[in-house]
Amino acid sequence: MRVAPLILAAPLLFGACSDDDPEAGDDSSVDTTAPAADDGEGGGDGGGTGTITVQLEPTQGIFIEGFAVGLRFTDADGEEVKALTWDDFVAELDPASNPNIYYEAVLEQEVPAGTVTVGTDVNIGIGPGPEPPDLEADPMPCELEVEVPAGETVALEVSFDDAIEDCLRILE
Repeated sequence: MRVAPLILAAPLLFGACSDDDPEAGDDSSVDTTAPAADDGEGGGDGGGTGTITVQLEPTQGIFIEGFAVGLRFTDADGEEVKALTWDDFVAELDPASNPNIYYEAVLEQEVPAGTVTVGTDVNIGIGPGPEPPDLEADPMPCELEVEVPAGETVALEVSFDDAIEDCLRILE
C-alpha cells in the first residue's frame, strides 16, 4: 500500500518566491529550461533528430523529505541515448538562484527521430528520504514509447501520482 506524500504549501517556506506576494521579486530572469548534454551515444537510422522535453507535474507545495526522479531515453534499436537523475539535471541550472527550480525546470533531450522509449523511476521520501532511482533497471518501473518526428518536440510530464502506469504522460 502506498501512502500519499506529505506536501507543505510552498508559500510557507518560500514566501518571497510566491506568485501571490506583490513584493516578491520577478524571477522571470531565471532560466529554468536547459538542454541536456548530448553525449553522442545512441543509435539512430540517420533520419534526423527531434527533442523530448520533460517537466514535473505541478504541485501545490513541496515534498518535505524530497523526491528522486530517474530518466532514461532509449532509441528504437534499444540503445541508450541518455540516462540521468533529475538532481543531476537541476544541478547544472544553479538551484541556489531559485529554490523552486527543482519543480519548474524543463529538461530538453535531443533524441533520434522515430520511436523513443522514455523510462522513469519516481521516488518520494516519506519518513526517510527518497531512494535513489535505478537507472539500469530493465525495464524501468514506468516506460512510455513515443514517436518523435524529425525536427519536432514531444513534451512529457512526470507525475507524482501513485499509479505507476500513469507516471509519464504526453502533454498536448
